[in-house]
Order: sequence, then C-alpha cells, then structure tokens
Amino acid sequence: MVRSPARREQALRRRSSRPAVLVNDSPRQRALRTLRRWIASGVLPEGERLPSEHALASRLGVSRSTVHLALEALEAEGLLRPLAGRGRAVARATGDRDVMSQTIAILTDVPGETLGRARRVEGWEAFVHVGALGAAHDAGLHALTLEPRRVEAGALSSLLAQRPKGVIALYDVTRSAAGLGLLSALHKGGVPLVVYGDERGTSAYDRVVSDHEAGSYELTHWLVGQGRRRILRYWQLFWPDYDDRPAWLAARDAGHERAMRDSGLEILPPLVTPSLNYGCARREEFEMCARMVAGYLVEAFARYPDVDAIMAASDGLVRPLAAACRILGKRPNVDIAIVGYDDYWQECPERDWENTAPLATVSKQNTRIGRELVELLLARIGGRLSSAPERRVVEPVLKVLGLGGC
Repeated sequence: MVRSPARREQALRRRSSRPAVLVNDSPRQRALRTLRRWIASGVLPEGERLPSEHALASRLGVSRSTVHLALEALEAEGLLRPLAGRGRAVARATGDRDVMSQTIAILTDVPGETLGRARRVEGWEAFVHVGALGAAHDAGLHALTLEPRRVEAGALSSLLAQRPKGVIALYDVTRSAAGLGLLSALHKGGVPLVVYGDERGTSAYDRVVSDHEAGSYELTHWLVGQGRRRILRYWQLFWPDYDDRPAWLAARDAGHERAMRDSGLEILPPLVTPSLNYGCARREEFEMCARMVAGYLVEAFARYPDVDAIMAASDGLVRPLAAACRILGKRPNVDIAIVGYDDYWQECPERDWENTAPLATVSKQNTRIGRELVELLLARIGGRLSSAPERRVVEPVLKVLGLGGC
C-alpha cells in the first residue's frame, strides 16, 4: 500500500523503534533486515526516492557508513535502483502478487471488440477506456480489463486477495445492480476505486464526470445565437420513468433550461420516447426507425407547430431525425436545425442512408476523461487527497460543424 509522506514517516519511526529479535547480528545485518521488511510491507514504496542516508541512519540507530553498505547490498540484490544524479529508489518487483500490485483493473461490461471503434473518432465511449489504458502505460503500470458480469464470487475473492493497485469502473458498470454490488465489495475490501459517472449509488467513491450541464447550456446558447427560439429536446430512454432518468440526462435538462431562461425564451417540455435501435446497418432498418421517429414527432409538431430546432440526445439520432423531418415535410437544418451530442457523427452507420450531419455537437473529451480517472486513482493511492470522496469534472467542448442537409 502506498502511504502519504506523513504516514510513511510515522511508520518508519514506529518500526525503527521495535526491539531486535536477534541479539548476535551485526548493525549492518539489522539494517538490512529492517530495510527489507520496510520494502516488502510498502513502508518504502516502489518507485519513490528513499530518504537520505543520514535520515535512514537516524531512524535505524546505526551509522551512516553502515546504511551506505546496506543500501549497496540491496542495490546488488535488485531491491533498489540508482536514480539519476544522487539517491536510490525501490525497484519494481516481478512476482505474480507484485505484478498485481502494479496493475490497474478496468471494469467494463462493454465487449472488447468495441475498442475497434476507437480508430479515429474520439466520440465513441470506448475512448474513455483507451484514455485510461494510455495513462496507465505512461505511469509504468499494467492494465487489466474485467467484465463484472463474469466476475463470480470466487473470482472476486481472488481479485481481493491479489490486491490490484486500484480499480477503475467505467460508466456501464454503474448502470447495473451487479456492477454496483461489485463496486461495493471492492470498496469494503479496501481496494482504491474510481468510477466514471455520477449515477445513483456512486457518491461514496472518487469519480470523474463530464459536465453535461455545461455542454447542454453551450449547445442551447449556440442555437439561440443562430436565431432559433423554439427548441425541442428529443430524448430516448431504456426505461419508462422519466423521473428516474440518468444523472447525465438530468444535467442536460438543467443546462438547456438555464440557457433558455437566460435568453428569456419559453422552455418546451422534452419529447421522451422509448429507445430505438439506432445504429442501423441496413436501409430497411433505418427507414423503419425514421418512420417511428416521425410518428413521435408528428404529435409534438401539432402541439408546437413553430418548433425550429431539435436537440438530439446523441449524434446517432441526428440522421433518423433528419429523415423523419423530411417525412413530415420539414427541411432538416433549414426549417429545423438539428444538433447532436458526443461527437461521433462521422462514423454513425446511418450515414449510408442519410447525408444530414448535425449543425453542432459536443465532445465530452473521452480520452481526457480516461486519463483523469487514472490520475485521480493515483492521487488517492498516493495519499494526496482528503478522506472524503473527490469528484472531478471534465469540461466538454462545443463543436460547430455548419454541415447542412438538403
């Protein structure tokens, strides 16, 4: 376990004051034995610079020359390594258990093949995973991806016993009871843990979130600046209870409504529909999806005939919305401006059947989120945070595309 500098200082003093078990060993042998114990227990953490020889001599109750000889012996054994300039650090261990102590476990239920989507477009959620992998590599750590649905009780016990350096849980894990149960078990087991997202059941953990309220505010503000006054939110949910909507969607609503109030404009209620199978790879699927969207829109247009903009929950809905507008006699991005979110519109499968792109979208900065997850985890492990859970917010970026449709 990596300790804060203050706690490490206390541990060094406490352990150096213990009486020796053997009475016939030399000062050098006592120093070697104590230093090995400190290294094995993590009092002297891997990778960190050792205290000075003078400080170690004082704590060990031996001469500085004795400490110098002991450190040279430990360096020859491979337990220590020299640092550039002066000083030494504890070398990284190589045993299986020690490998796990230098491993970050990334929990996600998203199939591994989805990482292939992260070829070029950062908007895919898989880029959070990619960012975390890159940050772990840069920190000289291993990364292990685990699927919570496959982590049974025995595997969980093994994971707790092997003690990874820390665990990162991606957003999908926080959406299931099984995932939340696993997080609770890890947390109770004392494993350092950071989660992505602000969903229910995560407030006890360190977490990194995207500022959805700010992104929605900026997107709405941009639409108003383009002369759009009657803005309809088109949200899709996997569950029927809108009051139980995810935290990110509640934040989107808050940002939109704040921007509309700031502009002195009427806030239209969101159009909330069941989640459709957008991501249509076949024309027949896309056309069916567009007709279903049109069926939902026709009622909204009857109630609010002067709607001049639609905010889609995600870029994947932009093209079905555009096709639905045509079915209803509206020109997308002319009569009705359409904006998206997440910034993956370039690689939506629907592009083969509809050429309309969003006029603007929002990038959550997924790679940065992934890296921030690792940085927060390492800050917790290094004792640089207060005892209270820390919540870090990553600001999104508004992207104005200006790509119309016809």
